[in-house]
Amino acid sequence: MSILGNEDLTFRIKRDFEMTKFLIKCRPDYMFKTSHVGGESFEQININSNVIVQESNISQLIENGKTVVVLYDAELKMDCYNFKDGVSLLNTVVSC
Repeated sequence: MSILGNEDLTFRIKRDFEMTKFLIKCRPDYMFKTSHVGGESFEQININSNVIVQESNISQLIENGKTVVVLYDAELKMDCYNFKDGVSLLNTVVSC
């Protein structure tokens, strides 16, 4: 995300990454996806409704200490913010 400039953790994910399994194990406060790095709108994917937000809204959540995951579809990249245990999160990503 360009507003923040630095990610807590960045992962490259495989094409058959099991997002539902990851969400169940990881339980982020918020999870968003966008088509590519530099995308202007983000869809929240860990809820039942179709909520579209802007990057500034996500930045505010991160600054407030919420655990946030941003998935970039085209690059198969995932940025994770405000997670306490990076090794545990890495193991969760690898197992999904």
